[in-house]
Amino acid sequence: MAAWSGNIDILYKRVKCLEKTLGPEHTETIRALSELAALLQASGKFEEAQPLVRRVLAHEQATVISPRHMVKRDPRDFSRCLGKVISDLDGQAEAETRLRRIHSGCQQILGPNHSYTFTALVDLAMLLRVTGKTDEAEPLLGSVLDSEEVSNCFDTLTVLKAMNCLAIMRAESGKCKSVEGLLQRALALAIEGLEPSHPNIWQAFMDLSALQRALGAEDQAKLTLVRAVNHCESLLGPNHDCTVSALAALAVNENSLGNFSASEKLLRQVVDIQQMKWGDAHPETVTVVKYLAVLLNARSRQEEATQLLESINNEEEEVEEEAIDLQLNGQWRFAPAVSSRDVWLQAVAKHVKHL
Repeated sequence: MAAWSGNIDILYKRVKCLEKTLGPEHTETIRALSELAALLQASGKFEEAQPLVRRVLAHEQATVISPRHMVKRDPRDFSRCLGKVISDLDGQAEAETRLRRIHSGCQQILGPNHSYTFTALVDLAMLLRVTGKTDEAEPLLGSVLDSEEVSNCFDTLTVLKAMNCLAIMRAESGKCKSVEGLLQRALALAIEGLEPSHPNIWQAFMDLSALQRALGAEDQAKLTLVRAVNHCESLLGPNHDCTVSALAALAVNENSLGNFSASEKLLRQVVDIQQMKWGDAHPETVTVVKYLAVLLNARSRQEEATQLLESINNEEEEVEEEAIDLQLNGQWRFAPAVSSRDVWLQAVAKHVKHL
């Protein structure tokens, strides 16, 4: 508690200063009150936080400020507070106890439909899944996320995190069809609520395509990647990093389907863009050129493959196809690595064998 008290004191002083200089009803004063309330709640001081929370909510109801604007800001501040709380605890059992208390407190003070309550619920469900309590965590999230209106009620990134967690749990329990529907909703929400270049949009495309491949719907998986390419090209331009990543992912997918000509055409397009942007020696250019050389070798076009490798001053005598394939997938993933995708893909693959 000693580490929290200094921050709480600072926020109290900030609120008093803003009340004096800007007035008690000014937007910045209310935001400072919101941050202070979040910190008090996250540290378990619910009685002290309650009047501040009621003041923030009363102001939100009495002004023309969009509720969605307030929702977008509050959950992220509160989520950071939750992260700080959990990181300072000794173990998962203590973290679970604290999160349960915070979630219960938010429900009592703010109600079940407030963004703070939802944020605490998502973090609690994720922790329950990690500790093996999926049977409790899945219905906890499902009861909220199965409502179509949820995307309009809470912060987009928080909802996407919740959808991803629920998708993992349902895949692990073999509910693959409901997972696909959930990922379709997540993709639509990401496109609607985030900037066109946001990495979560790319991740949503990749997650959906990977699930469709695992379910054996290769045509649907390909269409999802084609849609990703079209989305990036139309909104970000043909040479944007997102577009290049989508083209490379589609090329790898075409190769896995045996559509070698289409894969080669896409890879050459990627190489041209990368050479123009970064030059021949850039690691990303080299990665794609090596993959293309592997593809040409597999089609008995060794001379062309050799010329390609010479163009990047390649010093390796042999190129392992599997190594390059893995390198390409790792290199060209636009979004930060998310281990959850691999987890639910493995779960889906296991259950697909029994269909």
